[in-house]
Amino acid sequence: MNAAVKQVLIWVFLLTGLICLWRFIGRSAGSSTIHSATYSDLIDKANDSKVKQVTIEGTTATGTFTDGTEFRATIPPDDSLFKALRNHGSNITIRDQTSNVWTSTLISIAPFALLLVLWFFLLRQMQAKSKAANPSQ
Repeated sequence: MNAAVKQVLIWVFLLTGLICLWRFIGRSAGSSTIHSATYSDLIDKANDSKVKQVTIEGTTATGTFTDGTEFRATIPPDDSLFKALRNHGSNITIRDQTSNVWTSTLISIAPFALLLVLWFFLLRQMQAKSKAANPSQ
């Protein structure tokens, strides 16, 4: 492979890795604006019609109150919250939790796999340069 092509591939892999890392850190840092709500607080606000929108995924409920505050709460697998939300006009979305398992696993593994490929590529580069500098081996 041409040395210029190898150099471009190294920079592409490095840039891709940095973008993945930036997105991962940005997602973690951005979650601090989400209010952690208790289950009883969520039911009280649902009964007072203060829950604008909610997404239920497994035992996690995320959404927005009518004042614009975003929330995240852990909920038990009963349907009392669903009934309270339904009776007071909240927009409810239910997502299948199993569909996100593979996607989230691949997204969490991708930066490490990218770094492993980059490390392997750099080791091969160093071996090739070492053999070129010392042809007797």
